[in-house]
Amino acid sequence: KMKNTNTSIPQHLEFLPPKILPGATVLSSYPRSGNTLLRSLLERITNIVTGSDTRPDRTLSKALAVKHDLVGEGITNYKRAPIIKTHFPERRGYMMYNATRIILLVRNPYDAIDSYWNMCCTNTHTDSVTEEIYDMYEEMF
Repeated sequence: KMKNTNTSIPQHLEFLPPKILPGATVLSSYPRSGNTLLRSLLERITNIVTGSDTRPDRTLSKALAVKHDLVGEGITNYKRAPIIKTHFPERRGYMMYNATRIILLVRNPYDAIDSYWNMCCTNTHTDSVTEEIYDMYEEMF
């Protein structure tokens, strides 16, 4: 047990090892709302793998595992990944599972929809379409 040597921190708030609560915590958002960024931050800060209810054999899931080091794609067992990404109710995941808590991630809908359209056009999490493509579909946007 570490001794609290900082007098500005109350004695009862001594540093304790993190405690993982039982049951899954769902990280839910509309696609392209910052889920990957938040998962990456959570994994690096806590050193805990985050899961996902997306099929791990999909191209975009493989890219997350390889390019963004999110190795929990397809894991919905909270003992292996206590935080599980989902886009429910926008879509159902490939596996059913129980959850006891939720983190709801919200982004400006206009930005999320534009980002989602870029992902659908490029089939990547990082590339964007050119201005010419926007001009070509201007009437639809």
